[in-house]
Amino acid sequence: MIHNPSWLYANYEVYDASLGINKPSETHSNIILNLKFFSQLFFSIFKTHSKIIKLIFLKTTKDKFSELVLYEIGDHSQQVFQNDQFSNPKFISIFDQKNLFRCSKFSIFKFYKLLLKNYRIAIEVLQMPPNNLKSIIINHLFNSLPNSIFYEYFFNDLKQHNSGLRIVSSSCLIFPLTIAGNIGIDIRVKMHGLMGKVIPEGFPKLNKLELLHKDEIKYFNKLLPSLDVESSVNIPIKNKEKSVIIFLRQTLQSMNDSNTKTNFFNAQLMDAINFFTSKQFKVILKLHPNSWFIQEDLSIRFTKFEFIDKNHSASEAISMFCPSFVLGWLSSSLIEALNMDVIPITLESKPYNSIVSKKTIVNFEKRILNYETDIHKISDATDSPSDYRKIINSLNP
Repeated sequence: MIHNPSWLYANYEVYDASLGINKPSETHSNIILNLKFFSQLFFSIFKTHSKIIKLIFLKTTKDKFSELVLYEIGDHSQQVFQNDQFSNPKFISIFDQKNLFRCSKFSIFKFYKLLLKNYRIAIEVLQMPPNNLKSIIINHLFNSLPNSIFYEYFFNDLKQHNSGLRIVSSSCLIFPLTIAGNIGIDIRVKMHGLMGKVIPEGFPKLNKLELLHKDEIKYFNKLLPSLDVESSVNIPIKNKEKSVIIFLRQTLQSMNDSNTKTNFFNAQLMDAINFFTSKQFKVILKLHPNSWFIQEDLSIRFTKFEFIDKNHSASEAISMFCPSFVLGWLSSSLIEALNMDVIPITLESKPYNSIVSKKTIVNFEKRILNYETDIHKISDATDSPSDYRKIINSLNP
């Protein structure tokens, strides 16, 4: 029996293969790089971190990595935790293992014990009966094994020297959180985006999971009944303005119908803008918080529209401008709009058969309108409050 083998399954490729979403790709482990990694752990000079760390905050960045904020909490720790506010935080990338290790007290004996323990796990993996998951796990083993040793050592050390250690994450980073959960650290995940489908074998042991939509709540209540799951708080917009907010994608390329980068054009987007302006609706645009382009990169036809500060979250933008409709592609902003009693409309063409949509728990077909196929419903909703209410009730029963 493998001891705490959950980190072996804490891999999105294992998730996808188990759920039948995607075929596994061939991966080749770079043994030289992993030997270099081990040598860095052994021979680096580690500094003692003198401050008492009571909270670790993992935050998603535009590069799809996450940052670890080491923060010393004083008398107002409960208030800080509730508001997710930090003063003078120290950011270290969760994947910057060299700098993370500088926050630990290094013991060659403890490290050697973890090395032997994980080596035995690797041997047992090699002895598993042949199946698709085994081949994927072995493909990733030379990468996951040193990472498992590193994170277990790091979290064990923090837990030993810091009572009341807690991890608060804005996304479910399955590998490091699985390691932390296995050693009993208090973990709270407050999802800032939509949750994907998971497998129980590779899911972290969380103390609390806060999700955006009730579809996700229902999914986890069935899959992991013992997990404390709750819905994020959203205040419905009661007094709506005659306006629409359009949440743009992260890159121009993903929206651009034009063959040239200098002449941005999207037919569906322009048609939607023309439709709502003809109905006397104010059109407001918002760049993605981690947008790879700036407002000036859009063509001149967008200069007349108001832009929301991209640093505002979707819920903040909706609360500030109180729109009647929110447009975008297949993103969490549409579901947040629905939670706030605002009709969400996607500019994505049907069918929604991308890998991302297949992984997402929320059923976009049932929860949002499609601009192309539901234009008559959208038109009715712009003219009739009763039709508007019927649509909201049908999307979010």
